[in-house]
Amino acid sequence: MIPSLTCYFEKIINLRRFYQKKKMLFCYFSMKVYDYTPLDIGYILALIKEKNRGEYDCEIVELPMSLDAEDGHFKQEINLILSYHPTAVFFFLDSIVWSKIFSLGRAKKIARELKDSNPDIFVGFQSYKFHPKNIKETLALGGVDCIIGNDPENSFLYLDEILKNNLVSGVFTKKEMNETLPGNKKINNTDLSLDYIPSPYLNHILDEFLEKKQKQTAGSFSAFVYSSRGCRFGCYYCFRSVKFEKVRFFSVKRFYDEIEYLNCNFGISSFMVLDDAFLFSKNRLQEFCVEFEKRKIERSGLGKINFFVMARPESLVDEETIRIMAQMNVTRVQVGLQSINPSLQKYMNRELPVEEFEHISNLLKKHKVKLSLDIIVGLPGDDVDYLKKTLDYAISLDPLTIQIKQFYLNPDTLFFTKKGDYHIKIENEERDFEAPYVISASGEINDEYHRKAYDYIMENIKKNPQIRWRFLSKIGNYFSFGKK
Repeated sequence: MIPSLTCYFEKIINLRRFYQKKKMLFCYFSMKVYDYTPLDIGYILALIKEKNRGEYDCEIVELPMSLDAEDGHFKQEINLILSYHPTAVFFFLDSIVWSKIFSLGRAKKIARELKDSNPDIFVGFQSYKFHPKNIKETLALGGVDCIIGNDPENSFLYLDEILKNNLVSGVFTKKEMNETLPGNKKINNTDLSLDYIPSPYLNHILDEFLEKKQKQTAGSFSAFVYSSRGCRFGCYYCFRSVKFEKVRFFSVKRFYDEIEYLNCNFGISSFMVLDDAFLFSKNRLQEFCVEFEKRKIERSGLGKINFFVMARPESLVDEETIRIMAQMNVTRVQVGLQSINPSLQKYMNRELPVEEFEHISNLLKKHKVKLSLDIIVGLPGDDVDYLKKTLDYAISLDPLTIQIKQFYLNPDTLFFTKKGDYHIKIENEERDFEAPYVISASGEINDEYHRKAYDYIMENIKKNPQIRWRFLSKIGNYFSFGKK
């Protein structure tokens, strides 16, 4: 009797294990400087949910982005991950806001320690920035079972095949390094609509995350939204137009469905629109405005929401565009000044004289829209004098914020593919979170340039405390962003 009972209970336990949902962790590194929504993971989980993958219990996990681990180990991260008892852990290495962030260094260290703690856990990395060289190097180090490249929304539809180490398009393992594998149906439509991708907000993927963030921020959390993907401008240094090969759009209705859901269910009233160039056309902007006016009639509380958008300067010289934008409650616009050096304007594919920024600044002030500016330090062919003139000009425009970044190299950009032509050299060290800084390039870009640039920038930061500053460089980082 006892042996038969033992066998019976063993069968029950094995059946429970078979039918138990597999715990899948989707990890990202949190950026404490400002509000952050892991929308890239949200879209993938919404697709997995829509495919009705009931065997998977998927959870988004926020990992700290502290610069140094205690005693060189990542006990906090490892203990957090192990507390979920996961079957698989996927690390997402890119930031959907800053193309500068590539957390490969940190993820590799954590993955090795995780495998030491539990060799049975499946570990995967995802990034749009992987190239054959760092794919091979990463897989060779051990600790990582697969790397998922630049089509994650398609690849993760085959999660069961990934976990079995079977061939999946866009997924790399030690036994298979072929990126273009046959047999998988692509989810990508051929038209310009993105509405076929289910919403992580409307599908409740991010409900728990949003509730937590609203509590942490005392109701002031600012959520991320998209109305389009892709950029047509192809700036020499920018990863945005590389990440998505063409500009595609979510419908205006889908955009405001998400806004209304977030506002009505979580009290979120502030939104950062992640479109690379939100003001794509005046006609589309008018569609937004018409839909917004209709929604405000139905729900008066929507009138209090506000948007922070990114835009090309070419779209901001027309006052009617700015008036429409203000009417739909855009309260802040981020624009890439980058450099006023005339010989560098081709890098931005700029289609208007840089002097027009003063006109843009005046129009935005007139319509009570705040201006944020971007500057890049160390572009090939630049010099210290023009760096100083660029910063002086930016300060004269009286912006709310100035974001300054040392030039860093992003994969597949023009500067990356032609780095020899521009004598571009990058730092050798692998940082935990950052794309490689360019330490020298054609013209006067060298250590002396960067030291003089750093000193001049820090001097002006102290002189202009009315401006919110974000300065990222190899020498040191500076942030003055406070409460909104």
